[in-house]
Amino acid sequence: MTSQTKLLYVVIAFLLVATASAQENISNTSVAYLKGWDNSPIYVNETAEFFANYSSDSGPILLGDCILLFETHDAAMAYDSGIYAHSEIFDESGNFTYILDCNSTDYAQASKASIFEVLPIFINESVNTSQNNSQNISTDFDVDGFVPPADCNDNDPNINPGKQEVYYNSKDDDCNPLTQDTVQFTVNVERQSYSSGEVAKIMISAPNNSDTYLTINTPTNISYVYIFSNGTYPATQEYSMTGLAGTYTIDAINYLDIFTTQAHAEFNVQTSMNVDLQADKDHVSEGEKIHFRAVVTGAQGNANMLWKMDNGQELSVPEFDYNYSYARDYNIVLLVTDYGGNQVVKTKKIVVEKRFDFKVRVLDNTTGEIIPNATVRLDSDTEKVNSSGYAVFSATNRTYDLKVQADSYYKLSQDIKLNATFEYTVRLSRNLEYVSPVLQILEPANGTAAESVRFRYRFSDNGNADCSLFMNSGTGWWEETNSTENAAPGADILYSLKPEEGEYTWKITCEDSDGNVAESGIYGLTITKPADTQADTTYNVIQDVYNVIPDFDTYSPDEKRVVAYLDLATVIKDAKRKLEMANRDLYNLRLQSSTESVMDEQQSILDRIEEIKDTTPYSIAIVDKKSFTSYSSDEDIESILRGELSSLSEREQKRIISANKALQKSLSVSTTAYQVEIKYIGGRTDSLLIVSRLLDYTGDRTGKKYIEYFGDGSGGSSDVVFLKSPEEKNEDWVQFDFSGMDELVYYSNSDITLDNVPKIKPMIFDASAQVSQQITGLAIFDVTNNKTGIFILEMIVIAALLGVYLYNRKALPSVSEEQPVEHVAAAKKEISLPIGSSGDTGKLQYIQSLLYKAGKELKEGNLKQAAINTESIILEPAKKNRI
Repeated sequence: MTSQTKLLYVVIAFLLVATASAQENISNTSVAYLKGWDNSPIYVNETAEFFANYSSDSGPILLGDCILLFETHDAAMAYDSGIYAHSEIFDESGNFTYILDCNSTDYAQASKASIFEVLPIFINESVNTSQNNSQNISTDFDVDGFVPPADCNDNDPNINPGKQEVYYNSKDDDCNPLTQDTVQFTVNVERQSYSSGEVAKIMISAPNNSDTYLTINTPTNISYVYIFSNGTYPATQEYSMTGLAGTYTIDAINYLDIFTTQAHAEFNVQTSMNVDLQADKDHVSEGEKIHFRAVVTGAQGNANMLWKMDNGQELSVPEFDYNYSYARDYNIVLLVTDYGGNQVVKTKKIVVEKRFDFKVRVLDNTTGEIIPNATVRLDSDTEKVNSSGYAVFSATNRTYDLKVQADSYYKLSQDIKLNATFEYTVRLSRNLEYVSPVLQILEPANGTAAESVRFRYRFSDNGNADCSLFMNSGTGWWEETNSTENAAPGADILYSLKPEEGEYTWKITCEDSDGNVAESGIYGLTITKPADTQADTTYNVIQDVYNVIPDFDTYSPDEKRVVAYLDLATVIKDAKRKLEMANRDLYNLRLQSSTESVMDEQQSILDRIEEIKDTTPYSIAIVDKKSFTSYSSDEDIESILRGELSSLSEREQKRIISANKALQKSLSVSTTAYQVEIKYIGGRTDSLLIVSRLLDYTGDRTGKKYIEYFGDGSGGSSDVVFLKSPEEKNEDWVQFDFSGMDELVYYSNSDITLDNVPKIKPMIFDASAQVSQQITGLAIFDVTNNKTGIFILEMIVIAALLGVYLYNRKALPSVSEEQPVEHVAAAKKEISLPIGSSGDTGKLQYIQSLLYKAGKELKEGNLKQAAINTESIILEPAKKNRI
C-alpha cells in the first residue's frame, strides 16, 4: 500500500484583535470548529467511510448541514451521536479530491479539503529466483516496490522509503530514523519578565506546513490570537501590547493532519507605578477630621483614583477630609488605574475611638488650695490649669502618660487608663528648696481708670523679701517706680501715685533670701483727666464699636444670602443709629458739671453701648451647608393627612387624600439649609440654622395652602421663626396661604439640626377639597348680539330637595331656547322668592327647567363666547327659606 494521505482541517477560532502589525479583527460570537477524517486508503469495491466533527466551544453542533463535495457528485452526511458520517463504495482506483463543508444557522461555516486514496487489487505472482554466476537476486516479499536494505521492513507493505511517517504508531514508516514518530511542538518566551510597554518575543517550534493558533491572554481577560496557517517553523511572534502589568498566559494549539498538540507559556509585566495612601493620622476620635491623600508615581498618563469607604461611599479625588461618626475600626480602600490599565490597590486601617472629657485638678497637698501655675501634660497635649484649678482634655479609651508639674513643687508622672468621662485630682507637695514668694495683689484692679492710683499688695514666704513696682508707659522699657527692701511676709505694702495722663501697664516682683523670685501678672492702668474730659474717653469706646461693624459687600454669595434673610443690614443700621445717639448724649454731658448724677448718666450710656455690642454682629460664618430637592411621597401625604382628617368618614378621607396626592406632582421644593455662626462685638457667639425653600408650582395657587410638616423626629416647630407669618401653627406643622408665595425662609436656634432638615416634609394642600357638602354647579348662558355672559348658580342641595329634582325632571316645563336671557332673568327673580306656598313646586320645576336648558345649549356647542358670573344659592335645611 501507499502512504496515508495528510488530512487538513481548519479551526475557526477566537477573535483576532488588531495588533501593531494590523492583524484582522474577527468576531468570536459564533465560532465553530471542523475536524474531518476517513479510512483512506482502501481497495476498489471496499466501503469508504467519511467522518466530520462539527462543534463549538460548548460541544457538537446538532443542527448542522454537512455535505461531501466530490468531483462528480455531492453526498449529505448523517448526524449520529455527535459525529456526521457517510459511507460510499468506489469501483475504480485512484486519488479522489473532496471538500467537506458544514453550515449552521447560529454558527460560522467551516470547510475542509482532502484527498481520498483507492488502491487497485494486486495479484501476487510467484517470482522464480535463479542463480546466475552464484549471484543472489533480492525478492520484494511485501510487494511494495522496495527491496532491502532500502526497505527496512520487507514484510510490511506500509513501511518503505516511499511512505510518509505516521505519527504515534511506533513504526519507522519512511525507513528514516531521523524522522520522529511524535509531533514536536513547543512555545517559549524570550524572557519571563518584561517592563511595561516592552516588546515580548515568542518563539514557536512545530512541524513545517502545520497550522498553529497562538492565543495571548492579558490580565484584563482580553485575548489576542495569532494564526500561522501552513506555517514554516521555527517562527517568532513579537507582542507589544504590554502596557498593563500582570501575568500574560500563552495557550497554543498545533494542527497537523489529524493530530492536535497543545503548548503553554507565560510571562510577567512589571509596572513602575507606585501608590502611597497617606493619612495625617490613623487613630482618631468620633467626629474628628482626618485628611486622606494619594501620592502616585510612575503611572502611564493620568491616573484615576477611586476611594471606597466602609459605608459604601466612593470618591474620585486625589485628597479629601473625612470624619467618622461612630467608634470602631474602619478600612479604606484606594484603587488607582493609570492610562495603560495598570491597577494598584492600597488599603489602610483607621481606628476611631470614643472621645471622653478628662479633667485634671491640681491642688497643694498641704493647704488643699489650687496651684494656679500648674501644667498638666497628657501624652503630647499640654494644658495650663484654669482659674478653677482644672486642665481639661479630650481623650479616648486608652492608656495615657500623665505628667503634672508646677514651680516649687515635686513633679508627678504616671500612666492612667481612660474609658469614660473622668475627673482626677492631683495633689502636689512643695519642694521647699525652690519655694518662691506667693504674691497677692489687693489693688488696683486690672484695667482701672482714675486720676490717681494706690498700689497695695502682700506676699507669703518663709522669710523676708525685696519687692518692687515696675511700670511701662508704652515705650517698651520697664521702670522701677517704687521698692521695699526686707519686707515682712503677710504685711500690706502700699504705694500712692499720680502719674501723668496716659495708658500704663504694671507688675510687682519679690525676691526672697534664697534667690526665689515671684512676679505678678501684667496689669493695665489708665490715668485719666478730670471728670469733664471723660466724655472724650467714652466717645473713643463708641468709635471702637463703630469700627468693627462688618462690611457685608466683602462676603461670599451664600453669606450675603444669609445676611439678607436675617435683615442684618437693618440691624447694623439700627446699631449705628443707637451709637450716634449715645455719642450725642455723651457730648451733651460735657456741658454739665461733674456731679454724681452725671457719672450715673454716663454709666447708663456705657451700659447702652454694651447692650449694642452684645446684639450687633461683626462676623457671619457658614459652618456647613446642605442643598437638595425634596418631594413628599404618597406615603408622606397619607400619613400627614390621616391625622388631620380623622374626624371625617373613611370615604371622605380617601377622596381628600387622593386629590392632594395628585396635587404634589406639580410642586418642586429646592431646599438650601445653612448652619450659621454669628459672632457679636461683645464677644457672644450664636449658632443658627437657616432653611430656604424655593417653591416651584405649575398650577393655580388660588385656594391652595402650603404646609411644612415637622413630624418624624425633625425637631418640631416650637423653636422655629418664620420670616413670613403662617396662618396656623402647632408642634407638628405650620400652614401658609400659597398665593404669591415663591420662597419660604425660617430659622431655628436649637430644635432643628442640619441632618434632620430632610425629615421636614413640604406639601401643597387644596383647602377646597375639605368641603364635605355636595355641590351641584349648573350654568345659565346669556347670548345676545351685544353682550355675551354666563351666570353660574351653584346649589348645595340637601337630599330631600335633590330627590324632588330627580323625581320631577321628566316633567319639567319647556322653555323657549330663543330667549335664554329672559329665562335667566326669570330664574334669578324666582330664586329669591321664599318656598312655602302652594306654587313652590312649580317654581322649583321652572327654575330647574331653565338651568337644564342652558346647560344643554352649552353641551351642544351653540355658544360662541362666554363670560362667567358666579352666584351661589345655599339651602339651609333647618330654615328652608331659600334655594
